[in-house]
Amino acid sequence: QSYTRTSGPWSLGLTINPVLVRAGENGFLRKDTAEVPYGPRSRLVLLALQTRAVQTKSPSVSVEPSFTSFARILGLGTDGRSLRSLRAQMINLSLANVALSYRKKEKLSIYQGNIFSELHVNLQADENQRPIWPDEVRFSTDYYESLIQHALPIRSEAIHALRSSARSLDFYVFLAYRLRSLRKPTMITWGSLRTQFSDSQKGNIDTFKRQMIKTVADVAAVYPSAKIEQVRGGLKLFPSSSPVKTR
Repeated sequence: QSYTRTSGPWSLGLTINPVLVRAGENGFLRKDTAEVPYGPRSRLVLLALQTRAVQTKSPSVSVEPSFTSFARILGLGTDGRSLRSLRAQMINLSLANVALSYRKKEKLSIYQGNIFSELHVNLQADENQRPIWPDEVRFSTDYYESLIQHALPIRSEAIHALRSSARSLDFYVFLAYRLRSLRKPTMITWGSLRTQFSDSQKGNIDTFKRQMIKTVADVAAVYPSAKIEQVRGGLKLFPSSSPVKTR
C-alpha cells in the first residue's frame, strides 16, 4: 500500500510497514491488511494524540483503555461498524511511514520516518489475528520535535463540528496555519486547491469548485476570523488572526 501527492515543489509519500505478530527468538513479520491512513477518522485520531503529546510535553501518549471510550472523546459513533473503522485507522497510522521532499532548483531535501516509533498493544489469544487496541503510542523523535516546535493552536469545538469531512478538517488546519503567517493577500487558484484538497485530479473542475465552496462555508462557520474571499479563478486569502486567541 502506498500513496503519493505532489503540490508545487512539495511531494508527500505514505507507505505501510509490515506488522510484528510475535516477538522472541523465532519472531517474524508478516504482511497485513493495513492500508495507508485515510478519511476523517485517521485525522481525528492523529489530531487527538498530537494534542495530548503537546499538552503533556511527552512523546509517549497513553490511549484510552478501550476504543469505545476513545470514540466517544472523538465524537464518533460507538456501533460495531464505527469502532472497527476507528480501530483500523489507528493501526494504519501506527504502521505508516512518511516521506516528504522539497525541491528548489537543483537542490532536493527529503525527510522520511515513522509517525510512531513505538506501539504497545494487547494481542488476541490467536496470534494470527490483528492487535485489539493500543495501550500507549510513542511519537518518533523527529516527528515529536517537529510537532513541539511547530505546534498549531486549533479549537477542539471546530474539529468536532467538522469531524465528518476529511477535506473540511484539512482545510481548517491549512487556514489555521496559513492565514496567521500571511503578510499580504494571496490568491490560490481552483487548480492549486484541487491538487491539495482533492483525491481526483481528473474531470471537470467545476464539480470540485462546488464542493470546495461548501467546504469554505463549513470551515468559515467555525473559524469566523478567517478572511477568505471567492474571486474569479479561485480564493483570495487575507492575513487573519489565529482561530485560538493566544495570551
